[in-house]
Amino acid sequence: MTANLLGYEEVADFIAALDPKKLLELKPSKTVQSRVEELISTKKENGLSVENQYEFR
Repeated sequence: MTANLLGYEEVADFIAALDPKKLLELKPSKTVQSRVEELISTKKENGLSVENQYEFR
């Protein structure tokens, strides 16, 4: 198993263990939300560079 996959499994296990009410309260930071919105806009207008595609995944 790769380290990347292990990281996803750890996150999935963490989320699965949360109280459902707490899970619904999870929200990205304003910085992350702004960056995602920027990437979406760029994707729609010009397409994404390879670096931005990797970040957007």
